[in-house]
Amino acid sequence: MSTLEQVEDNVATLTNFQPLTADEYKVIAQALKEYRKTHSIDCTECDYCITPPCPVGIDIPRVFSLYNDCVAEGIVPNLDLKRTSDRTKHTAELERQSRAFLKKMNTIPKKHQPMACTKCDICVPKCPQDIHISEKMIFIAELIKAFQ
Repeated sequence: MSTLEQVEDNVATLTNFQPLTADEYKVIAQALKEYRKTHSIDCTECDYCITPPCPVGIDIPRVFSLYNDCVAEGIVPNLDLKRTSDRTKHTAELERQSRAFLKKMNTIPKKHQPMACTKCDICVPKCPQDIHISEKMIFIAELIKAFQ
């Protein structure tokens, strides 16, 4: 908070505070359980990981945001399905997903895509979410490479 107005607004928010009920906690727990099934990356886009910037110029929060958009849209292609010998019945779906996934990920200039990650891990200790950033970059890079 940097102004009196912000302080007053925050105080007003909690003036009639009502704690969550046990049922509301259960709903939140169930929603969290379902969310974790999506394999989204828990990045809050705080930008701490890129302060100072990544040595190779990867905009880590943007990469994660685009990936999470793909997860939400159901367009992250299944790498395991691509590798299986029984993929022929899933070819059309894989092609649809991979085209949409690559279209979104290719909005990032090539030299700043996850493949540029050198695994220096300078970003990792800065992340308040404890995300293993280089591991996620490698995973996303593998997806991009596999479906190009």
